[in-house]
Amino acid sequence: MPKRAIRALLACAAILALCLALPACGSKGEEGPTGSVDEFVGTYQLVKGTLEGTEYSTSDAQSNRQSMGDLFLVINEDGTATYNIYGEVIEGTWEESEADGAVTLALDLGGKAYTAKKTSSAPTTDVDGIRISLKDEKGKTSLLLDPIDEDTYATYAEAMDESLSFVGCYRSVAAVVSSSEVDLDGIREEGYDILAKFDGDEGAHSGEVTLYLSSQIYEGTWSCTRVTTTGTVDFGDTAGQFLLLRSDNDIVIDSGESYASSSDDSSSEATTSNTTITLRSVSESDYEEMAATVDATIAADEAEEAAFQEHVASYAGYYQLTTIITSNAEYGLEDIEASNMMTVVQLNDDRTGTFMSWDGESGGDDAISWIPLTAEEAAEQLAGANGQDPYIYYVYAEVAEGETEPAQDAFRIEGDNLVRGGEEAGLTLIYTPLADDEVDEALAKLEQMRADAE
Repeated sequence: MPKRAIRALLACAAILALCLALPACGSKGEEGPTGSVDEFVGTYQLVKGTLEGTEYSTSDAQSNRQSMGDLFLVINEDGTATYNIYGEVIEGTWEESEADGAVTLALDLGGKAYTAKKTSSAPTTDVDGIRISLKDEKGKTSLLLDPIDEDTYATYAEAMDESLSFVGCYRSVAAVVSSSEVDLDGIREEGYDILAKFDGDEGAHSGEVTLYLSSQIYEGTWSCTRVTTTGTVDFGDTAGQFLLLRSDNDIVIDSGESYASSSDDSSSEATTSNTTITLRSVSESDYEEMAATVDATIAADEAEEAAFQEHVASYAGYYQLTTIITSNAEYGLEDIEASNMMTVVQLNDDRTGTFMSWDGESGGDDAISWIPLTAEEAAEQLAGANGQDPYIYYVYAEVAEGETEPAQDAFRIEGDNLVRGGEEAGLTLIYTPLADDEVDEALAKLEQMRADAE
């Protein structure tokens, strides 16, 4: 073979070997994913989508925005992220990922996994950046987000933070409690009021609450997480849990108000609830002054009640029928017992009591409720009251057979004795108090009379 041909052959072999040693030589190699994580860094605002199963159209998002409610996602260069869902701020992290040949972000927002992707559609905002989609792994959230500038986000975030904070002092301007409208002027004339104080740091979304509801004071907690889902007030076992709503510039404590959208989804109508208290902001100094007035009224009520309970307790005890006076004769205890008759009345200091009786043939124990009345009160409430003696007014707990209302009657209080009837009625019954050491003996005697008749 000529040397020229050999040299040509060796040159071709060298070129072939070089090509085999270079992977990309002679063919097109695989390309990396398109895009860059740098494109995702920025602040985003909701365009439309589905959030936790609830769909928000573009008009919904705009409507919420006008009322200072919005959803934002902030993606920072350092791998952190902030998810602001209508004021509920969730911190998270992100890392680079890939899907369908494009760079994506895998986000952990409050322990939930999301994926952010660049979309093919352009953003409608004037801020440089890309439109992204955000989806969770369970498919309940799928959102389109457009870029906005940081100042816009800061303005909205501050406004939402304020709208979610109920910290402050309030006085009712309207109230329906247990389906009855409250006469606010009337209760205020009596020294009561409906007031509320929501404690917490400035801008807080939860804290403690004090509610003055006429003559009652309730202590509880409050919290609010989103403008769209309102908040709650919880008074525990004393009053239960209520919704916490905003209504224009007022706030509302509601026992169960719900909103049902109309067929065209253009308006909402509130259903009737048992309790709805509308509160309007007042200064802390005004609140403290009004609360002090209610506190003084309640303190006076408690002192009056304590005195009344002491008065009630003075009549508590056992009384035995010891004298019967008719128009013709008077019978003492020996005469009554000789006729195999006996009546004992028990008055408890909780204003309950029992009539225990035996008339020689029948008898029983009848429960009653009772209350002492002054002479003036008796004159107003009891037919036949003489306007001079205080009374003990009592009502039987059970309705007697053939009757529609429980029987009722009254004792006049004469000295230590209880007296029923009088000269006009032609019959007077006098009950004498039993000493503590006489009670057991009297009750045993009554039970023996009943047993002997069996």
